[in-house]
Amino acid sequence: LPVGSSGLVVSLLSSGIDSPVATWKLARRGAVCIGVHFSGRPQTSDASEYLVDDIAQVLERTGCIARVYAVPFGDYQREIALTVPPELRVIMYRRLMFKVAEEIARRERAGALVTGESLGQVASQTLDNIRCTDAAVDLPVFRPLIGTDKLEIIAEAERLGSFEISSQDAPDCCTLFMPRSPETHAKLPVVLEAEAALRGASLGSLRVLGSSTVRWTVECLRSLRMTGELPPYSFWNSSNISASTSTWERRERVAVPTSATDSQSP
Repeated sequence: LPVGSSGLVVSLLSSGIDSPVATWKLARRGAVCIGVHFSGRPQTSDASEYLVDDIAQVLERTGCIARVYAVPFGDYQREIALTVPPELRVIMYRRLMFKVAEEIARRERAGALVTGESLGQVASQTLDNIRCTDAAVDLPVFRPLIGTDKLEIIAEAERLGSFEISSQDAPDCCTLFMPRSPETHAKLPVVLEAEAALRGASLGSLRVLGSSTVRWTVECLRSLRMTGELPPYSFWNSSNISASTSTWERRERVAVPTSATDSQSP
């Protein structure tokens, strides 16, 4: 379908193989995709952000991506890991990611979220766990790869041209503070109870994610509207996660770091 004929969606975009393919599939049906990348910064290097930027450059060739926001997520994962039962960490990470993505979608006037999940591929992608993460948001969540196996996804990534980039190793939030035995059949009442305890326990810092990350998003979007700068593709990231007043900055195109030690976190 023609680009833009199906409206805007927000795609949770990692440096892995699956989510770029999912984004591309939505774009083929006429949706303009806005990427949100959750980086492990500052607990990891920012290497994954450079890879996502390169993936977005590939997606841009088809006109299917407008811009990418990078959210430094590592400190919040650490807070969750210290507070909630280990087996529920992954679900809590994803619920929080969905909430941030939904706020960006609201500001961008997007109508849905998109993920690269495939049923049963990893612990977070079972039916019970998908139900628990979807319950965190009101927007519909599209999963164009839900019935696709890994070999089929790899073939699509090779066709798209993102496979070689996604095959590069880079630390990101997906492997950060992972439990030994994640829950595969979570129950929503248990998840909500753990989330309530999280809100009451350590929320000195976690409130920052609920307010400041949204505020950074708003500041970035406000800046775009004020300057009138709406480029075909741009990469934006938070410049300082610990600052009381943070801004978003346009990332310059640079080479992908060859190792974690070659990149520096702010």
